[in-house]
Amino acid sequence: MKIEPPIGESPIRHAAPPGAVRILLVEDDLDFAGLVCDSLARASGGELAIEHAGTIAEALERLEGRSFDLILTDLNVPDSKGLDTLATLAAPGDRLICVLTGEDDAGLREAAIALGAYDLLGKDDLHPAELDRLVRLAVMQARTTGSVRRSEARLRAIVEAEPECVKLLDADGHLIEMNPAGLRMIEAESLTAVRGRCLLDLVTEAHREPFAALTRRA
Repeated sequence: MKIEPPIGESPIRHAAPPGAVRILLVEDDLDFAGLVCDSLARASGGELAIEHAGTIAEALERLEGRSFDLILTDLNVPDSKGLDTLATLAAPGDRLICVLTGEDDAGLREAAIALGAYDLLGKDDLHPAELDRLVRLAVMQARTTGSVRRSEARLRAIVEAEPECVKLLDADGHLIEMNPAGLRMIEAESLTAVRGRCLLDLVTEAHREPFAALTRRA
């Protein structure tokens, strides 16, 4: 397991195994953060790389250019309070986030989930079984994300190598994507030069309306 505490402090480093699940813990209480890290390590058997941020600014710096399989966050840190903390972290819309809070508000869990949290757990009720569930969820997230990325890369490689024109148009026939073969056919120097252009004028007049109708139906 690898643990990195808040930016600016001397890091405590442990070798992270290849393919370790990456977790970002946003928590300004260092004692509680240490307990969570220890509990996560026991729940996972050590197959984790945990980074710790004590403020929302530090968390955003960690997230810049890096991906995490799971974010565990308190709602109240020195530079952000309440659901604003969650809203900031959840802004991209594709992050697996679980809120850890000491607040006892009946409607807080529903509000957090509505903002994009996967779940909300009370700090006083944080049991090993709950952490184990989160670790397993993060592992599934990591595997699924990796599989999707590999599938997308394979598909893009196939499309790029396809000798026939492959293109993506909007409902009005404007160009969104086109493979190299298609760009050569329309004698375009690059996709940037023709992206957004309506391609209907490249279709012979006799077939233009049927092509437009087919594009709209598709």
